[in-house]
Amino acid sequence: MLGHNARVAWGFTNTGSDVEDLFIEKLDPANPANYITPTGSAPFQTVTETIKVRGAADVPFIVRRTRHGPVISDALGSAADAVGKGYVLALRWTALDDDDRTIQAQYHLMLAQNWTEFVAAARDVAAPQQNIGYADVDGNIGFIAPARVPIRKPENDIKGLAPSPGWEAKYDWDGYIPFDELPIAYNPPSGKVITANQKIVGDDYPYYLTSEWAEPYRARRIAALLAARTTHSMASFAAMQADVTSLMAADLLPLLLKVPPEGNRATAAVALLRQWDGSMAVDRPEP
Repeated sequence: MLGHNARVAWGFTNTGSDVEDLFIEKLDPANPANYITPTGSAPFQTVTETIKVRGAADVPFIVRRTRHGPVISDALGSAADAVGKGYVLALRWTALDDDDRTIQAQYHLMLAQNWTEFVAAARDVAAPQQNIGYADVDGNIGFIAPARVPIRKPENDIKGLAPSPGWEAKYDWDGYIPFDELPIAYNPPSGKVITANQKIVGDDYPYYLTSEWAEPYRARRIAALLAARTTHSMASFAAMQADVTSLMAADLLPLLLKVPPEGNRATAAVALLRQWDGSMAVDRPEP
């Protein structure tokens, strides 16, 4: 997910946005071929898939779909019992939309000759959401995180962090974040774009992307390495790629060193840690 053409280069990291929800669907007690929706009983949609097995007969598999998506508990065997009698588990996922044009978008991203064409191509990205760093031969840099990201209603108190009752309308998605309101930057005043799976929006961003951002340690380390020189080269960027300093270790060390050591081995270990700079060197005991 990184590359370049004659004019434009790009690199991706995972945004980690929450674009999947599990829905507990309640079967209609009067008609188990139906399930309960906010407006009443509705039939499952069904399609028969054929699973090819080498050296054995084909295995037919009936896929049931609800208004949220495929019933995945049907494929879990005995584990489906955990869902509970009279219920099934369905998956709502942006990548299952019938009009997903992400592959088309990636093709046009590779052909883009400038930022305008790059952003236009990104409009077709559906899933997964990626943090895309951009640079071109004219010295421009940019950042965009395109994808379909669901809007969850204000009354949705689960926010996708646990399976939601499929028969309650407040847990249904309310469309997608408009493309023009997704995170984007072009030639930012800071003169740099940093992405290492960290939180990419401020606390005032009006939409919910996820509750599970990666910790910002790698992003902070990249920022420090960029700031360490006024100009950079291929060699300095290669050194960044090979960097093994852990800022997380630096944050944890003061807590570790508060623990009184017991015994000679622990005392020796603490002595090593007191002198450690957080380098995750493969031939050192401190990491």
